[in-house]
Amino acid sequence: MDFRKHEFVAAFLDGYTTFFKPSRDHSFSYFGGPLGLSDPQVLGKAHLHRLLTLNTSEIPGLQERYIFYTPLLYGITHDGCGMSYTVESDREIKIIEIEPPEPAPGWPYFDYPRILPYVPLQKTRSVPSTYEEFSGLFAQEAPVFAEDKLVVILMPPPPIGVSLWGPGSEMGWVQIIFEYDLNKATIAVTNQCD
Repeated sequence: MDFRKHEFVAAFLDGYTTFFKPSRDHSFSYFGGPLGLSDPQVLGKAHLHRLLTLNTSEIPGLQERYIFYTPLLYGITHDGCGMSYTVESDREIKIIEIEPPEPAPGWPYFDYPRILPYVPLQKTRSVPSTYEEFSGLFAQEAPVFAEDKLVVILMPPPPIGVSLWGPGSEMGWVQIIFEYDLNKATIAVTNQCD
């Protein structure tokens, strides 16, 4: 299977859905990589992973709002994680809330990597769509629509050298949902399973 054909990121803003897939070429949009925070102490006992960084020039409507940073982070090792944080810059965040507050031993499996592999992403297409049409991509219910909110779905990734949720889990349907309030520079993150 050519993993580069697999669209596994979708972003909705201003009536457009933008899709991304893995690429062999360098890109300013990517999956994984180092957390890259200038002050990791801000995390306390939380352990986060950088899941996505999206090049704002590839998503219609972001640069017009002077949004230049999309550090999409998540506490995968926090069983059932729900969290929110404020984006100060690409290297600075402030955690508003994370539940549970500490990682669970052995979750989602023992020896889980501290850094996920870096996978460059390529924008495949931006298509005009309604939020209702975009909502068809969710495993469960879509978040409530709001103007000035970028909604990003990370679907099960193709084979990337590590399993996000454990062996065999990519056959299931676990999604991580990012809701980026562009006015408040806050991101709320949850997950959904089918």
